[in-house]
Amino acid sequence: VPWLATNSDHALTFQVLDEDGNTPLLPGEEEPRSSGIGGKLDFNVGRSPLAVEGEDQIVPFAFVLHGLPLPRPGRYLLLFALDGSEVRRLPFSLVQSPRA
Repeated sequence: VPWLATNSDHALTFQVLDEDGNTPLLPGEEEPRSSGIGGKLDFNVGRSPLAVEGEDQIVPFAFVLHGLPLPRPGRYLLLFALDGSEVRRLPFSLVQSPRA
């Protein structure tokens, strides 16, 4: 978080998209969820007393996707937005585990 954006409320959102940029259709659904598949993290970062003036602050976070029933193996995308503005797109692949 940039120095001048500390001590303010922020919202980090993420959304799972398929390789075409659409919300995946989960098993048992007839239409994709209008709200999409994803989550939101509201946070406020203060300034460490040890921070050098002007220094960005690091905010570690994690989103658990284990068990998310994506419809099929393939390429997907995690779209991240901070305070409503897209900041990152992270592609990932879902692969079928080999049967033992």
